[in-house]
Amino acid sequence: MLAIIEGNESSGKSTVIREINKTLNATVLKIKIKKEWFLNNRDIELACEVGNDLISQLTKSNELIICDRGFISSLVYAKVYKRKYNFNYIYKEIIPKLKDSCLIVYLYTDSININLKRKKRDKFIEPKKYNEIQEGYNEVMNMLEHKYYFTILRLNTSKLNLSECRDSILKALANFDNNR
Repeated sequence: MLAIIEGNESSGKSTVIREINKTLNATVLKIKIKKEWFLNNRDIELACEVGNDLISQLTKSNELIICDRGFISSLVYAKVYKRKYNFNYIYKEIIPKLKDSCLIVYLYTDSININLKRKKRDKFIEPKKYNEIQEGYNEVMNMLEHKYYFTILRLNTSKLNLSECRDSILKALANFDNNR
C-alpha cells in the first residue's frame, strides 16, 4: 500500500511522517528534485517522470510505503511557477496506476503559521506565492477526489496537534487497507 503525504512547504509533512513511522516502521521515500541539478526544464520534467514512475511501481508492494510528496507536487508547482510539464503523462500513466492503491494525505496550514515556522529557519515564504500554491493544491485535490476517485484525508496542521494528525492518519491507513 502506498500513502503519499502532500502539502505546502512547512505544513508538517516530514514531522508527521517521522511520528507515523514510530508506530508503523514503514518504508519512507523522499524524492528531492532540485532545479539547479539540471540544465533545462526538460531535464527537470524527465527527473519528475522517473520519480513518479518509481512511486507508481511501489503500489505493487504489500508493505506500506510512505512518500514525502509525489506526482501532486509536480502538478501544483508546474502550474504555479509556469513550468513546462507533460501533464498527459501524469493523467494517462501515473494516476491510473495509483488511484486504487494509494491514500493521499493532504496537510495544510495557515500562511501565518508557515512564516512563523520558517522564520526559525531564516526563510520566508511570500504570502501571495504561498496562497497560490495552496490554491493549486486545493484544485488538484478536488480534481483527484471527484474526477479520479482517490481517497484523500485532509488535515489542517494549524488546528491539530502532532498526535491528532498521527492518529487520524493511522486510522485512515487502517480503513483504507481494509477497504481495498
